[in-house]
Amino acid sequence: MQYKNKDHANASAPLMEQLANSAKLSALILCLDQAQLLSEQLLNELNSRDKRINAIEQELLQAQQEIKQLKSTH
Repeated sequence: MQYKNKDHANASAPLMEQLANSAKLSALILCLDQAQLLSEQLLNELNSRDKRINAIEQELLQAQQEIKQLKSTH
């Protein structure tokens, strides 16, 4: 009877290890999913800022052209 209990305990150890590894893997997948979402949000924010910067640059160029025109007419 002792051997059966011992064998049963040894058999359940790999199962417990598999369950623990499965839980770790699930947690890692959740972390990776969250990291992907955050990176997508960051990329969207950077793209948005890039568009705003481009718009500001265009406004500056337009202002420079207007200043040149004003200087040339006065």
